[in-house]
Amino acid sequence: MTYKNVILQDEFPFEYSSDEMNTPFVSEYSKMFEHLDLSGIQRYPYGIGPNGYDNHSMIKAFIVYALEGYRSIPQLIRELKSKPYFSRYILGFGSTIPHNSKFYRFLNSFDPEIIRKLLALIIKKIYAGNLPKIIAIDSKPIKANTKENNPKAFTKNLSDKKNKPKRNGQATLGYFSKSNDENTHKEIVFFFWGFRIHIIVDPKTDNPLTFILTKNNKKDFDVAIQLYCKLAELYPELYQSGISQLADKGYYAKKVFTAFHNLFNGKSFIPVNKRNSQDTPLTIPLCKMNIKMKYHSSWYEEKQDRFRVKFACPIPKQECEHRKTKYGCTKYYQVRKPFPGEVLQHSPIFKETYPLRQSVERVNAFLQLLGWENPKCYSMKAIENIIGFALLGKSLKTFL
Repeated sequence: MTYKNVILQDEFPFEYSSDEMNTPFVSEYSKMFEHLDLSGIQRYPYGIGPNGYDNHSMIKAFIVYALEGYRSIPQLIRELKSKPYFSRYILGFGSTIPHNSKFYRFLNSFDPEIIRKLLALIIKKIYAGNLPKIIAIDSKPIKANTKENNPKAFTKNLSDKKNKPKRNGQATLGYFSKSNDENTHKEIVFFFWGFRIHIIVDPKTDNPLTFILTKNNKKDFDVAIQLYCKLAELYPELYQSGISQLADKGYYAKKVFTAFHNLFNGKSFIPVNKRNSQDTPLTIPLCKMNIKMKYHSSWYEEKQDRFRVKFACPIPKQECEHRKTKYGCTKYYQVRKPFPGEVLQHSPIFKETYPLRQSVERVNAFLQLLGWENPKCYSMKAIENIIGFALLGKSLKTFL
């Protein structure tokens, strides 16, 4: 009896040169995908016709598509065909690359919740049990792929919210930005058709924790509560952990403070928004030398049922002709009782901590740099998926 050793060609890719197998493109993505656990995702739709292409390969391909900022699926296919070793041994495709219709169907049918769970798994692996103690939340407008958003289009609608674009039925009309006319100096308001991506990040590392895409006509403070619940669901370790949050004026609402405090028992660093508050915001008073006074302290007087704030002399160690005591000028104000977990805007800890909120702006800039502020897909699910793949790839880059 004779025995034969059968060696699969896939085990020894002799048809590829060492230069092609060791390019920076191959080495970077191979290291990233080593930390991507796809074991919980079914690879093939068994029982429904042919098995087709591997779902794991499709996920990896879309991470490449999102991170490289390719403007179309055909461009992705051309790049994969020009990198046969990468497509076969890093992504897992066989001898052929799927047709563009397969990519489109996958992007339009894939569940964004799977991406959120994959992102949570990666973040937990990065932090190794030590999740962040502070988070930042913000939203960013995402323009729909329609002529209504094209400044060169002559026939477009940016005023009638009921007359929706034909191919973007889920898009809504909303506010984009404000500017001043360079000649008349009048305020100009820009509107657009599209959506908003809401993101929670770690302000110290810029790592995205979770995200959600909503219609453009929803308020930030309404979506924030939904996003807090999703954060507690994906990271149960954060529940009642005492974390803090950073947000801009758009999130200044009592229900935001209450929801965050009830879920995480944490503090909220949110500046006062006059439009969302019936109370007159507290301004820093001036001393007799017309210098802004310094925040000193705040406390709650239970007997009088009032909350008071104290401001003190800004130059206690310098000579002043108006100083009658060693403490200098002091002023007291009675204000409303803070919302649950609210940190006063004039306090030193607020001024020290709030600048960290810029991290979420950097994540938004990352999406804009890749071109996903203007995605080329149409459906809301496809847009949420492609942005999710970009955020997933950003977290994987931490391992490089």
